[in-house]
Amino acid sequence: MFSLINDFLLSYKLSENLSGFLSNIIVFGIMIIFSYIAYLITNKYIMKILEKIIQKSKFKWDDILFRKKVFHSLGHIAPAIVILSFSSTFSVFNEGFKRFAISYIVLSIIFTINGILRTISDIYESDSKKYRPIKGFIQLIQIVLFSLGGILVLGILINKNFTYLLSGIGALTAVLLVIFKDTLLSLSAHVQLTANKMIRKGDWISMNEYGADGNVIEMTLNTIKVQNWDKTLVYIPTWALINSSFKNWKGMEQSGGRRIKRCIYIDFESIKLFDKDKIDNLKSKNYLSDFLNNFLKSMEIKHISNLTLFRKYLVYYIENNNKFNTKMTYIVRHLDYTEHGLPLEIYVFSKEKSWVEYEGVQSELFEYIYSVIEAFELKIYQLPSYDNFKNISLSN
Repeated sequence: MFSLINDFLLSYKLSENLSGFLSNIIVFGIMIIFSYIAYLITNKYIMKILEKIIQKSKFKWDDILFRKKVFHSLGHIAPAIVILSFSSTFSVFNEGFKRFAISYIVLSIIFTINGILRTISDIYESDSKKYRPIKGFIQLIQIVLFSLGGILVLGILINKNFTYLLSGIGALTAVLLVIFKDTLLSLSAHVQLTANKMIRKGDWISMNEYGADGNVIEMTLNTIKVQNWDKTLVYIPTWALINSSFKNWKGMEQSGGRRIKRCIYIDFESIKLFDKDKIDNLKSKNYLSDFLNNFLKSMEIKHISNLTLFRKYLVYYIENNNKFNTKMTYIVRHLDYTEHGLPLEIYVFSKEKSWVEYEGVQSELFEYIYSVIEAFELKIYQLPSYDNFKNISLSN
């Protein structure tokens, strides 16, 4: 083509330099026009035909590929092929156009593969039954893809062998290790976290060091995204989950209940012995009669501590309340005494595990305990208030 145009211009008695210059410009203009036509045909017509075919398809993955414009990346190959075919017609810069066209084709293929990888990640992550996140591994493949692709494109542009460039990069390994230190640490951590099933998307985790207490909503190669219960977002470096400790509540959610473990403090001065008359008085209270009848059947009691009765009654209350899982450990016990009184610990598992319902069950339990403790003539210890001292001074 160049020779035909050049001969045509020479026929008008133009100098060889001028005719050669004009011929290159004309060939360049024709190449741009043909490239643009190839681009229009590919993106306006072929893509529309492809879209209709995909819409009729029963598969979902091709719809996602089209929506992510993966096929549009391949559409850029058409104008690159036109430029490559025209490159040999130039009298100058023909090698440059050839390298540019090949590089453009390589980049189009790289972006197409990258689009396929992102689509695979989206399809996999959208399935709630898929517990092992692959986004981190996809990102790793993307890093390798763009690194090798960048080296390949650079080698094509400067006309250097691919292996030659790789050997040169080997000398920069130490520098690269420093630059990508966090990425490499995160990669190692991500592999350990997923391989050992330590964490997955949707898990409730707590990590006080980073102020995290909520659900994992995203796992990438470098960060773990956690949405706290107050709707704030925390981004934790992936490697931090290996270097530090964190709490995963998955075991609790998969078990039969969520633990309640709390103490009330009994005033020592209120602890006393109950005789038979005192116990008979307790029977007058409807909510205690069944417990006392069952309890007294198995024991011959002349005197018993009111604290023992209260402790046994709380066990009875737990066993007869369907909000607690009595197949799991439950116990009411007192701990070592303190200057604040005698700690009475209630240890039981609530059947409700979600936060709001669990807090409701726990609150109801202790509200009931506070309301019935007086029937056993026990008192909860509390520090003296200003009113106590004021009453003492007034009485004096």
